[in-house]
Amino acid sequence: GTIRISSAGASNSPVTVTVNLVVSEPPTFNVSPGLLTFNYQVGAAAPAEQTLDVVATKTDLPFTVSSSTASGGNWLSVSPTAWPTTPSKLSVRVTPGTLAAGTYNGTITVSMPGASNTPQTVAVTLVIAASPVIRFTSMGMLLALAR
Repeated sequence: GTIRISSAGASNSPVTVTVNLVVSEPPTFNVSPGLLTFNYQVGAAAPAEQTLDVVATKTDLPFTVSSSTASGGNWLSVSPTAWPTTPSKLSVRVTPGTLAAGTYNGTITVSMPGASNTPQTVAVTLVIAASPVIRFTSMGMLLALAR
């Protein structure tokens, strides 16, 4: 639009000023996938790391990342924990250590100041199976000895 300013007696009157109104949508971002599941068997090597993709509608927005667990201690980690721009890939790792067989839950939180949909969370599940047990029966031993 324009604004017209006039003043009686002013040599430069009227003056027209152009006004541009720019309305922009606040940036948004997406973290995918929205759920990660790790499977582990007691005594085996730790599960392979998995990745999360972070993509924003405005690529110069920095973000931070944190991880937390509901039980079992600090078995969940993510890196990097801060990044200057998107798109980015995050590495998610689990370290079962001496956790007992069972299901453990955690969360990864990605925050992007200035984005309209911040923070976003990703649910992480760690399923730990007990190690297999070899059992001998007396009948099996008798058959083995009889041969």
